[in-house]
Amino acid sequence: MAWSWAKVSVVAIALAALGGCCPDQDDDRGDERMHCLLLPTPGVILTVKGTAQYTTEVTGDAVVNGITYGAGQNSAQVLDPKQPFSATAELEVGDVFHSSTDGFMVIGTISARDVFTPADGSAITVNEQTCAGF
Repeated sequence: MAWSWAKVSVVAIALAALGGCCPDQDDDRGDERMHCLLLPTPGVILTVKGTAQYTTEVTGDAVVNGITYGAGQNSAQVLDPKQPFSATAELEVGDVFHSSTDGFMVIGTISARDVFTPADGSAITVNEQTCAGF
């Protein structure tokens, strides 16, 4: 399945509308922190091998608590990643290309971007999602 920018934008907007960002209900500090769960690539089983690059960056007071991403037959998890964050993984046929980023903010943004470059030279897939607090 080939992705176009239009499809990526629609997916990102739909995910945000379904609750990608919301006030943190479990926070008893009384501030207005917003919880963000970004899923730019919820999960795609690959039919070609290639290279995946996962990146995140923040602005303002945004903090990323953790990132999970596809790294071959397993998922890798990085807690409290230094920002900006970047990881690269070589993926094989049958591996899952996916990522999720969890964080909080009052004012700022958390952006996640996943890029898959197929080894066979076919079209590159780029999925992005941003959560913003004002």
